[in-house]
Amino acid sequence: MAATLASLQTLNIYIMNFIRTHLVSQILKNYNENCRKFSHDGFFYFNDKVGKINRVGKGFLYNEEEVKHLDWRKVKDKELLTIFKKVKNRDFFFYKNIDGKFYKTRPKQNAKT
Repeated sequence: MAATLASLQTLNIYIMNFIRTHLVSQILKNYNENCRKFSHDGFFYFNDKVGKINRVGKGFLYNEEEVKHLDWRKVKDKELLTIFKKVKNRDFFFYKNIDGKFYKTRPKQNAKT
């Protein structure tokens, strides 16, 4: 009985790690696709913060008012899922340089899935 419980707990941890890893890879994939689509290589800022996280850029998440990026392992599961949805549905904005001035640019959002 104890061996079965231990193996179930190990399986549960493995599945959760797989899901987290998959979410992170999908966030990065969508980030890179959006960078190519909008010819932008900087930050994408979220319209509404996710916890303290307010932007994604170059493979990392950032808290509001902080320069140092976050460790992906320290981001909560629900926050990862919310960030994935925001990046996938293009619920973000970025600053585009036009004639030396930066303008807030909001891409057309995808239909909710």
